[in-house]
Amino acid sequence: MTRVNTPQVSSWESPQVQGAPGEIQFYTLYYTMKILIADDQSGVRSALRLLLEQHPECSIVAEAENTVDLLEKAAQTHPDLVLLDAELSGLPARRGEQAPGALEDLLAGLKSECCQAKVIVLSIRPEVRGQVLACGVDAFVSKADPPEALLSVIQKLCLQSVEDLNHRWE
Repeated sequence: MTRVNTPQVSSWESPQVQGAPGEIQFYTLYYTMKILIADDQSGVRSALRLLLEQHPECSIVAEAENTVDLLEKAAQTHPDLVLLDAELSGLPARRGEQAPGALEDLLAGLKSECCQAKVIVLSIRPEVRGQVLACGVDAFVSKADPPEALLSVIQKLCLQSVEDLNHRWE
């Protein structure tokens, strides 16, 4: 038996497999999730970058500080995952809350730029969880949660992405 390790791949690449004909091969897939961080606070972006750079399955491809920047960088980098601040600059607001439809419009714009991207919304206000999830995001994580909560959600979405890839390769 031969153990074949494949190179790191993103969601858009297939692994290369080598080995002698007729040998049973085991695949080790190293999936690297390309992540775009969108938050108007540079300290939050830096903290998220530091946390995620410790994990080899996470690759930060861009950071955005407002919605215009987010859509531009999404079009340039085609991320697999967007970490989106629920109160990102550029989203219309009324009395400290998002205007109805603002998040849905942003998500539609994101999906048109990078249709395969998963979206995790982060917010300091856990009470908006239901409203945010109703908009069609893949997950919600409170900024007050421990870092492990975010890492767990990213890991689950990464596994879903690998399963999606497996279905495309079949």
